Amino acid sequence: MAEESEDSGEATTASPPGSVRIPFIIMGVMIIVFAAVSIAMKKEKPKPFKTEGSRAVVLPAGDRARTVVVTPCSPPTVVNAANAAEQIAVPGSVAVTVPEGAPTRTVVIPQCPAVSAPKPGALNVPSAAFVLGPGKQVFDNDKVPKGGDPVAYGIKAQVTLPPNSPATTVVAGPCRKKVKAEKTTILKPAGGSGGVAIAPDC
Repeated sequence: MAEESEDSGEATTASPPGSVRIPFIIMGVMIIVFAAVSIAMKKEKPKPFKTEGSRAVVLPAGDRARTVVVTPCSPPTVVNAANAAEQIAVPGSVAVTVPEGAPTRTVVIPQCPAVSAPKPGALNVPSAAFVLGPGKQVFDNDKVPKGGDPVAYGIKAQVTLPPNSPATTVVAGPCRKKVKAEKTTILKPAGGSGGVAIAPDC
């Protein structure tokens, strides 16, 4: 008589080959991806701002509101008493106004890149300006101390309005080359300009 085998009714399961390794493979791929992204971000880190060739415009304590107009980087602008008041409307110019009653303020104008005038019909290359905090000054030494404002260092060209100057506007063009020797120019309104002081070329 043949014996019948008994089925216990218990089912056994077996993990498919490699199923335990899949999570570790995914984790490894994610680590590689994050590492690649981190390296790419480090390579794309912008270079620090360089102040070599920048010039400063120093305004006295505000007995009146004053505006600093920075002419475009390119094309170079010839400013005179007749057109000085119109420079604020020239495309590519930058204007900063300090209100009446403000303490001494300094505007730093970065050097322009050495570019030729654009072709007819092309847009002007705009200028730029940084306004330092109230009472802050610039320094001619190139090395920035720890905790110092990098915009305020390495500046050798400076123009300034004396206290109680009747000038309400300063027009200054950016330098187009590195200034080697320290130079400070005291400004006064140009005759026939309507109260506009014109900074000389660097």
